[in-house]
Amino acid sequence: MSETLPSMQSANLPCKSFVDKLGALKRAYDNSPGQKTLRLLVATLKGVEGAVEVIPYVFDFLEALPHADLGAPGPLVLFVEEFPSHYEDLLVSSVLRNPVELTVWMCNRALTGKVSPEHRAQLIHALMTVPRNVFATPACKDAAIEFLRLHRA
Repeated sequence: MSETLPSMQSANLPCKSFVDKLGALKRAYDNSPGQKTLRLLVATLKGVEGAVEVIPYVFDFLEALPHADLGAPGPLVLFVEEFPSHYEDLLVSSVLRNPVELTVWMCNRALTGKVSPEHRAQLIHALMTVPRNVFATPACKDAAIEFLRLHRA
């Protein structure tokens, strides 16, 4: 996703700082940036107007670190879920582009909550593509299949 992310043009310094620090974590990745580090980073956006701007960068981060233990749900997922009308389409796009276990799991979380019929169909479609996606790990594919069994019954 990095190639398609817009450059952070925002004058919103907390958002710019968040994106810069998230990028540094991604570059310095050592198999787990740590829950505490992520919680502290997310806390920098608490109450910040325009924090929704960073959501595409969060999905980029998740896609770049498919094997990292980022929590379940973890601070990044909880942050993103604070903006349901802003993250839902980005979640579907992320799963279609480069599914990872955490984003597949986020689809399951969304499907167990209150979701419009249109968005439900989009989430189910995204999950259906995972088993054929060359970027998906076997565990990611298995998770998608299991979640489809739960939600298509």
